[in-house]
Amino acid sequence: MKKSKFLLLSVLFMIPIMLFAGCEDPKYFSITTSTNDGNIGSVSGGNSTFIEGSEVSLVATSRSTTTDSFICWVKDYANVVSLESTTKVTVNANTQGNYTALFASNLSSMTYATVSDILYDGIYSNLEYTISCAPMNNTTQTRAFTSGTFTQDANTYSQTTSVFNMYDRNSENGYVGYVFTVTLKITDLAGESVVDRTYNFSVINSLFDESTGVYTYTNGNLSVKFEKISKNIAFGL
Repeated sequence: MKKSKFLLLSVLFMIPIMLFAGCEDPKYFSITTSTNDGNIGSVSGGNSTFIEGSEVSLVATSRSTTTDSFICWVKDYANVVSLESTTKVTVNANTQGNYTALFASNLSSMTYATVSDILYDGIYSNLEYTISCAPMNNTTQTRAFTSGTFTQDANTYSQTTSVFNMYDRNSENGYVGYVFTVTLKITDLAGESVVDRTYNFSVINSLFDESTGVYTYTNGNLSVKFEKISKNIAFGL
């Protein structure tokens, strides 16, 4: 009898502790939105804090009534996350941040760009490439941009979703350049000799052709094609 009473009291004691442990404070995260050009398009949704797990609709709308100028949504000025003008975000620690709607504008005024092609004119059995970048005004903010592998039989570049934004309101002329690092690990046809090569160079807005929006960096056998964001780029999302 005493043992039964003891067990009952133990259970009654544990219930409030278990209930308290299961009542964690809800987490909130911020979702903000912006556009690359408010004269061409507008956005709605976001711009607030939301409870974790909630779903937020972000809507990008072209101001033109005849042409849909929307291109994509870019998260934290670095990665394309959606090609749909209306996109839904499930709020959590990974999805919090800024979402910028990119609208097609004159290529000379577009400040977002990406790597659209990589070529290496050489003989190899395997070639591994890694590209990273950092803004010239803060080279400590280096981030991985894209990476991949080429073989002699399969050397077609797969379009990355990474982008970089050359606009900086705090700079003297409104633009910021980027320092890119390309690292190659090249294996010869016999699969025995491995050569590592590293290329460091800067990319600034004035290097891009105003009519095509393209800049190609060339050094020896390596060519890296940079292209301003437009509807012509197939991000493959």
